[in-house]
Amino acid sequence: MSDNGQTGDPPVLSVRDLTMGFCHNSQNGRAAPVLSGLSLSVSRGELVCVLGPSGCGKTTLLKILAGFAAGSAGQVLVEGSPKAGPGPDRCMVFQEDALFPWLTVGENVAFGLTGPRKEKRAEAERFLSLVGLSGFSGCLPHEISGGQKQRVALARVFALSPRVLLMDEPFGSLDALTRRAMWDLLLSLWAELSQTIVFVTHDPVEAVFLADRVLLLAGGRFRREIPVNLPRPRSRKDFRFFPAVTGLEEALEEVSREHGGGVGEKRKIRADDGVPS
Repeated sequence: MSDNGQTGDPPVLSVRDLTMGFCHNSQNGRAAPVLSGLSLSVSRGELVCVLGPSGCGKTTLLKILAGFAAGSAGQVLVEGSPKAGPGPDRCMVFQEDALFPWLTVGENVAFGLTGPRKEKRAEAERFLSLVGLSGFSGCLPHEISGGQKQRVALARVFALSPRVLLMDEPFGSLDALTRRAMWDLLLSLWAELSQTIVFVTHDPVEAVFLADRVLLLAGGRFRREIPVNLPRPRSRKDFRFFPAVTGLEEALEEVSREHGGGVGEKRKIRADDGVPS
């Protein structure tokens, strides 16, 4: 399987032979590899989804890419420079919104920006407008909804203009209608700002709707790379959409059976299954 991006440009993000093991065998004390010799290359402006069953190492991979954890072997490089810890060139959006509860919405978005206070406030307002939250700058996080909090979280990371945006199932706790809206919002920001994104998910529907390509993670490595060749903007009304989802599910089940991490009973795709129209 090739881990190269779709363009001929040098990769923004590269991972070389990454290995990470956790000690959980009480009998021999050996570290079972969660990630084993994993390699990855993401080109500028790509949106790549990492798909795999629970416990396959998706979040561990993102933490290493962000610099929050260190692999036992291998390298992470951003634009060719090795990275051994967190940095402003990589930002992460978590499953929870991770806002500072004592700061207003505007202050949360401005947090981390540099420059005069007036300029930071203006930049925060611009990104709040991009995510549809004009007029919410003075609100505290507890005064807005869960979906609005995730919009603030998106505004905050996009305002920082990182080289790579890492997203760990950020919409998983939202209801279906809000999740659909967040997919559309993410894609509009991605198209406008040309951000490079690595997006972790366990949902084939989400992966097909969002990704340029999907990498299937099982047994510590990427086992298959699946390009999503549907035109943008994507719609469930496209007769090709559900066959693409079904094909991705079948591929995930196959690599999970072969390399560990079973996905259980195949989920039936429904017309109202959280898929934007």
